[in-house]
Amino acid sequence: MISLDRAFDLVLSNESIENAKPNPEIFLKALDFFNISSEDALIFEDSMAGFNAAHKANIDYIDINEFTLTQLAEIFKKII
Repeated sequence: MISLDRAFDLVLSNESIENAKPNPEIFLKALDFFNISSEDALIFEDSMAGFNAAHKANIDYIDINEFTLTQLAEIFKKII
């Protein structure tokens, strides 16, 4: 089994929250943990519930269903 715990500063799942998407709780929890505003965040999302949650949290998102993996990698490189 591959352990990726050290690769991420925060890992959230349904067990981390009380309200699942489209409730924005999981996104707001991440913003709070990193102490950043919704204007400084970007979500890579693949579901309508996630799009709705991002909208409710006032966070911009990218619909990853619209891109190939190569295109997403290029977008990610530009952001970082």
